[in-house]
Amino acid sequence: MEKRTPSSAYKETRGLVFFARMLDKIRLKHAEQLHPDYFENLGQGLDGRCCRFLGVGYSGVRERTLAGGTDEEILD
Repeated sequence: MEKRTPSSAYKETRGLVFFARMLDKIRLKHAEQLHPDYFENLGQGLDGRCCRFLGVGYSGVRERTLAGGTDEEILD
């Protein structure tokens, strides 16, 4: 299976940059399509900063993302 890189960090979700990339990494990892270079920092680095900014835990974002929905629905 071909491994992919996530979407751009500059892709916006309702004016918030990076959020879409974090969700893309979650979805790609679950589908076993995320390049392994990204595994070590999942939920950390900018993922962690984004979650702290939003006041949510990464595990909750991961669960909600895998439950389905658009980036906008998950952000809400």
